[in-house]
Amino acid sequence: MRADSADTLATGFSLIELMLASTILLIGVVSVISMVLFALSENYLFRVESAALRLSQQKVEELRSLPMDHTKLTGPGNPLDEDGKIDFNANLEAAYSSSTSLTLNKTKNTTFHFETRWSIVTQGTRKIITVATRKRDGNLPGAEPVSLKVVKYP
Repeated sequence: MRADSADTLATGFSLIELMLASTILLIGVVSVISMVLFALSENYLFRVESAALRLSQQKVEELRSLPMDHTKLTGPGNPLDEDGKIDFNANLEAAYSSSTSLTLNKTKNTTFHFETRWSIVTQGTRKIITVATRKRDGNLPGAEPVSLKVVKYP
């Protein structure tokens, strides 16, 4: 039995259906790629912040272990801003700062340079130690200095 061309059903895709399917696929691929790029940039930022946090913690522990009358705890150190954080826009107080270089990726030879500053505020018999670390070279969007504060009692 032979069917006429009017009786046959169209098989395959029309050009409009193909364009619509391609557009939907393209939107999906672009979305996935943008999410991957965002995740990579956030991972990089978190690695830098983690390294800065570790350096700040090390400095806080070093300062806490010193006796109350040690010269590093006489203060005032680096100035604080109105929020009580280290003001990196102010002039550097060299005696109350340090620089450290860390290799984050040995295979790619990725080395970052960090700057740590601290401030000592004396209130009665206690000392409030504020320490902050930031990546020194090149600003990372969204990356602020990692700041820690501790109170030392005699």
